[in-house]
Amino acid sequence: MHFALRTSERAAAPVRRYDQQRGLANAANPVCFCGMRATVILGPLKTMNGWRLSAVLLVTGLTCAGAPPPLTIVTFGDSTTAERPGFTVYSQILEQTLPGRLHEPVRVINAGVRGNTTADAAKRFAHDVLAVHPDLVVMQFGINDATIDVWKKPPATEPRVVLADYLANLRRFIAGVRAQGGKVVLMTPNPLRWTPQLVEMYGHPPYNADDPDGLNINLSHYAAAVRELAAQTGVPLVDIWHAYETWQGGAADPLVADGMHPNQRGHELVARLLTQTIIEEQLSSRAPAP
Repeated sequence: MHFALRTSERAAAPVRRYDQQRGLANAANPVCFCGMRATVILGPLKTMNGWRLSAVLLVTGLTCAGAPPPLTIVTFGDSTTAERPGFTVYSQILEQTLPGRLHEPVRVINAGVRGNTTADAAKRFAHDVLAVHPDLVVMQFGINDATIDVWKKPPATEPRVVLADYLANLRRFIAGVRAQGGKVVLMTPNPLRWTPQLVEMYGHPPYNADDPDGLNINLSHYAAAVRELAAQTGVPLVDIWHAYETWQGGAADPLVADGMHPNQRGHELVARLLTQTIIEEQLSSRAPAP
């Protein structure tokens, strides 16, 4: 980018900076072009028609001096959080809509990994969450933790992560984020619905394929435990389980794409509830968490 300002006399010796809105500016104030921190250095240039001021743009960073960094949100979860082809997941919706609602820049990092239990997530917690130093972490686990793999030979009789360990892992996640001054939102898992494929794999005790809620026989306890944990730790809760079960009079089926994962309508509902919680709980504030 180049600015050339004509002047009738030789420019003063000290190098000055140019601000598009204020003209020549104090040397201590850089210029901001579309979120980039930049310096425009002006100096004398001899031409056939007289002296001109020649401007050189130096990009020195991605954020204007004095401008706050974006609010950084990490969505930490399993495949109900991870990006999915054909869907705009709730993390993407938040990044698109929150800046306008909060009146500040927002960066949302999707740290959802398919198939993850809280035990799996613990192995990547430091890298995927703490290393980012987020202002807010949204946590949603449980479906994989609570699953009993009755399709295996011999069939499993215990969940992949027992309830006590599931809660201990969530407590460690909460403590780790708070130790850095970040805030946390807990979300209950969404309820599941039978599909022919799920009946084939999981239609055996303790699951009950004859009961519309028979796939949730263990998961419901994990959802209840998240509610209790949120109350005990003072963490805001978004009760996705309750929201799905009571949607339009009590029909979660239209909110899941394959019996497990939210469809587009489901993700939009999650994003809406999260936005409401972030605003009501003032979680966009940069003040330290309690």
